[in-house]
Amino acid sequence: MSLILTKVISQALLLPLNFLILLVISYFLLKGKYKKSGQMLFALSIAALSVLSMPVVSDKLVQSLEIYPAIQGSETHGAQAMVVLGGGINLDQPEYQASSLSPEGLQRVTYAAYLYQKTHLPILVTGGSPFGGEAEADVMQRELTQIFNVPVKWVESKSDNTMQNAQMSWGLVHKEGITQILLITHAWHMRRAKTSFERAGFTVIPAPTVFQNVPRNSVLKFIPQARALNKSNIALHEWIGIAWYKLSGS
Repeated sequence: MSLILTKVISQALLLPLNFLILLVISYFLLKGKYKKSGQMLFALSIAALSVLSMPVVSDKLVQSLEIYPAIQGSETHGAQAMVVLGGGINLDQPEYQASSLSPEGLQRVTYAAYLYQKTHLPILVTGGSPFGGEAEADVMQRELTQIFNVPVKWVESKSDNTMQNAQMSWGLVHKEGITQILLITHAWHMRRAKTSFERAGFTVIPAPTVFQNVPRNSVLKFIPQARALNKSNIALHEWIGIAWYKLSGS
């Protein structure tokens, strides 16, 4: 299945497009012979969209993915390298006259720089350019070296997804005898990422970053918000990916 088709299908299953599709279907049902079915589908769509837009729900969804705690210093012993997964870039930024890391990508790179100061492990950055332009890994290397003054030993710039990140990273380093790694990605992404890298052949020490910070109880947690809807979307994307891995055996 092509990358673009895969992206289209996955987006159709996720927020908010899936609810827009349901609303369109309910409209035609209401216009036809199935008014009760249309009314029910419309009401369920609005209710589900409202619930998933509540911080109290989105926080729980993200937390359900964060099964690996923050790494402790003693846990880095035995690691031979750090692998940093790309988290997105902003293409062709005029102020830099180049691409720059997205906020999520910068968060991962910042944590890699922090761990490098403690471990001095060699770093591999991984991330391709599935839709053209500069590869994520190239931008990660540039910002690590130029902004953080942290060297990058390996650059894997051909992969389009997490599974390819793992497989192509393995191809770069296992011939050098490197099999045990610190894996750096967001806490909500670590579950799927760790599975991918272990299936590729690595022994993985999870080094998650950016954990869900749940605010104190407040009435605002029950008010639908765009930011909460985005977090629910991220969590649902991960759970769909995890389910796909299990069903496909990939």
